[in-house]
Amino acid sequence: MVGGEDANGFGCTWQKLHEKDAKSSFEFTTSSAEQWNIRLAIQWAIASAAGGKVDQPLVITDTKGGKHTVANPGDKIVKNFTMDDSLQKVVFCDPRLPESAGNGTSLTIEQVLGALKGGL
Repeated sequence: MVGGEDANGFGCTWQKLHEKDAKSSFEFTTSSAEQWNIRLAIQWAIASAAGGKVDQPLVITDTKGGKHTVANPGDKIVKNFTMDDSLQKVVFCDPRLPESAGNGTSLTIEQVLGALKGGL
């Protein structure tokens, strides 16, 4: 069993190996990437500068449309969540994306592809 962050390469490798051999021993789990901490810090900085507060939850949408609340109003730290769990057959892979692309970006695939081409 391998653990890591939500890189597209894990899921695509798992899919390829399991298409060749359904009994492949390669299994993995990933957690959401930590970019949510940066996003929450920016929200706090803007709210503080404007004399306000962070009063909305920080909700992340993964590339399969799943929604995850990673911070509630007032939270100053995010909560990670499990992205991939191959034992449960929850595996993210989009062959259009590079192996290093994160699958929990809150962007659509088209936006990710646009950003990778420099045109978001």
